[in-house]
Amino acid sequence: MTIRPKYFLSLSALSVSLASSLSFAQLQSSSVASITPVAASAQTAVPALVPFSGIAVDREGRALSSETAMTFLLFKDQTGGEPIYTETQTVVPYSDGHYTVRLGSTRSSGIPLDLFGSGEVRWLEVQVTGQPTQPRTLFTSVPYALKAADAATLGGYPASAFVLAGQTGQSSSAPAGVKSAITPAAVTNVTTSLGGKPGTIPTFTTSNNIESSNIFVNATGLGIGRLPAAMLDVNGNAVIRGSLGFSRSADATTTKAFPSFPFYFQSSVHNSSSNSNVLPFFQIETEPTGNNTASTGATMNFLYYSGIGGAGPQETGFFLNPNGTLHFSPAQIFPGGTGTGNAVCIAANGGFGGGGTTFIAPNFTVPAGGGCTAWSGFTKTASTVVLTTGGTGCVSTDGKKLTLSVTSADPDFLGVGTIASDYIQLTRPSATGTFTSGSDEGYFNGSAVQTSCTASLLQLDENND
Repeated sequence: MTIRPKYFLSLSALSVSLASSLSFAQLQSSSVASITPVAASAQTAVPALVPFSGIAVDREGRALSSETAMTFLLFKDQTGGEPIYTETQTVVPYSDGHYTVRLGSTRSSGIPLDLFGSGEVRWLEVQVTGQPTQPRTLFTSVPYALKAADAATLGGYPASAFVLAGQTGQSSSAPAGVKSAITPAAVTNVTTSLGGKPGTIPTFTTSNNIESSNIFVNATGLGIGRLPAAMLDVNGNAVIRGSLGFSRSADATTTKAFPSFPFYFQSSVHNSSSNSNVLPFFQIETEPTGNNTASTGATMNFLYYSGIGGAGPQETGFFLNPNGTLHFSPAQIFPGGTGTGNAVCIAANGGFGGGGTTFIAPNFTVPAGGGCTAWSGFTKTASTVVLTTGGTGCVSTDGKKLTLSVTSADPDFLGVGTIASDYIQLTRPSATGTFTSGSDEGYFNGSAVQTSCTASLLQLDENND
């Protein structure tokens, strides 16, 4: 299996923490003070460790999360040539493939600084042991960081190496004009803790101390509690004290409408066939209807992606209509009755047999166009018709019409004398969606809408004329 690491590269450069203190004695009457070194100190020390973060995935785009050896090579050119620096580290990526290393950590002295002495750019190549190498990444921030470190010194000396000439151990009053121009700050000595984390935003932990925070910044974005894998990546709970909106993904035209940006719910599961973890997820989004018509609208749709293959999330067939009704997949099976099928009930304010009954048909699914799901056997009680052993029934549809019919060998079954059969036929404006109106052979009058009957039944609620 070939692993192709993806890199969200943020070389925050070689960070430099300079804790300096500039000692001022009170000014004498001379308005210009010369500066003299107190002692000849060594040049500023630059940590020779470079933070590097990336994402490791295999050739199918699946995240690599197992321990693996990675070799990091520096080159002078984008292609060809021999590496001028090489090191190998054992890396254990997170479950999503993210990893972070510190280049130079395998050597006590870190990366040799003379590699960047000329100020030229370098190219970084990452190779998983035994796999083909990946294209090199431009490595420009280190030379600039070295220059920035030198800019913080004067002739190689830190600011703490200087005091005002002639002021050591002396005290005098400054001229009034100078004294009024210098206002002491509330905090005159700010220190920076050693061991700061490159790529993090510093924060004041006290009024005069700066330390690293748990907020990370790189070329990908901003991460709270972790290196970011997106524009904003939060590792932990969040409280939103305001509106949280998902905008449209694009503006509609007369020929094409666009859904909203989606909301993902991701899980992780091990697949025995590929012997790797996959990341299936559900996705919720609003999808447009009736583009470039007078009846525009939208539905709230649920999609699903198995985490395997490149097809992406697919419609489940389950969505919410603007009027509050739910659309189910044609394969939806509702609990109720016996076996593994569906159930439908007609509300008790009307129905088969002239009204006042509830019709319950167990064990069926809404069939495909032109099909019929049949059952046999039913029983009638004072307020309920339950199919058992006394007759036959059929549920059929041509896409826009759903017909529910009952036939009985008993002329008195439907309560209308010689009539031994009846049906209700529901319609909808298209081959998908909710059945919103109904008619029957003559003993089920009025309209019907698809609503919830009980926790376990789908109800066709009708208003009897």
